[in-house]
Amino acid sequence: MTETKEGLPKVKPEASVLTDNSLGNLAREMDNILELSMYLNIPNVTIVKLKNESAERQLTDTELAHNLLLQWKRNRESARDKDKIAELEKALREVDKHEVADVLKEKNMQNSELTTDCFNQ
Repeated sequence: MTETKEGLPKVKPEASVLTDNSLGNLAREMDNILELSMYLNIPNVTIVKLKNESAERQLTDTELAHNLLLQWKRNRESARDKDKIAELEKALREVDKHEVADVLKEKNMQNSELTTDCFNQ
């Protein structure tokens, strides 16, 4: 492991497509986040808990989707980014979001964040 000048271990930056902002923009493209959540292996108890909390707080479906994607990312924090991206891409394809999966793959190769514009091209 390499170290910084201060002797601290270098932390590899997170993949751009996995930032909280990117996942928020991805959430806007999800019309069935509950199905995607199951393909991402988010525990059913967690899905129900977040769904109920969203209803209590009167959150939008997009906000629920974002919260579920952030939960998935926390659940997988020890996994390598490339494994998380592959898992997310596969889940998107399973729920027939092939175009979204293609954008995810392309933006990852470009090391770019997911933006609202990238889905509207």
